[in-house]
Amino acid sequence: MPQIPIDDKLPCVNWDLRRIQSQSSKCLVSVIMHSRGRPDIFRTSITSLINTCSNPSEVEVVMKLDSDDSTIPEYMSVLNEGPFSYKILVYDRMEAYWSLYIFQNDLSRIANGDIHWLFNEDNQILGGDWLSAFRESRNVFPDNVYVCNVPGNNSKVGKCVSPAYTREWFQVTGIVSPHVYSDRFLSSVAGAIGRFLCTPLIGSIQFAHEEHNKIPRPQISSTKGALANVLRKRVGQYVPRFREAINNYTPGTQGSSEVGHIEPPKKNYPPGTKVGVGYTE
Repeated sequence: MPQIPIDDKLPCVNWDLRRIQSQSSKCLVSVIMHSRGRPDIFRTSITSLINTCSNPSEVEVVMKLDSDDSTIPEYMSVLNEGPFSYKILVYDRMEAYWSLYIFQNDLSRIANGDIHWLFNEDNQILGGDWLSAFRESRNVFPDNVYVCNVPGNNSKVGKCVSPAYTREWFQVTGIVSPHVYSDRFLSSVAGAIGRFLCTPLIGSIQFAHEEHNKIPRPQISSTKGALANVLRKRVGQYVPRFREAINNYTPGTQGSSEVGHIEPPKKNYPPGTKVGVGYTE
């Protein structure tokens, strides 16, 4: 299995994996989420998932919260009231939106689902049997290394705004994204190597983003054009690496997340990991 060289180490919060793996079992879908200070918006989003889910026992929520968020108990209440199992990583405050890809990489490492779905806190499912859609997508590619094109309900976007990638995709590539535009990165890379999947059921998944619920992105010194240029550079760097890794992948092995991905040194990072059900160290 070839190693995938990473130009720059991705910062990461480390945890004791033994604590997490003992808490939950394998499931079909891991919903990857992050939120801060908006439990009411989060409740609406989770409720839409619950109301359109045919079998909640096959779903877990894997979520990032900030240690200085005074509304954490309200998030815990929403999760405890619902039928989904869940796991939470609590971080010291980092760079907010611009560190999003770091959180997503960490959350995928503890997710147990066959499908990892990047789902915004302000998404609301309008229709579509998303659980069946993801189940049906399995084994379309014999090695199950692919990304699902979940377009949502925004015709102006014209691209996948909430992609779902497989456990095998993450095992082989060892990374969700090296760029804050994770959805665009996944869509571009998977499309370039012919692993971007959209079945009729996947295409029927409809969700909306309420404009008044959107949080404006913080101002930075870089322009949107500069960010897009960095994204294109990242896509160009990773496409040949991912293609080689996938071509050499043997189903049933752990792939790049064990042998190819560069992990940072072990360190303690309080306040640590919170694992549901409950909110305890």
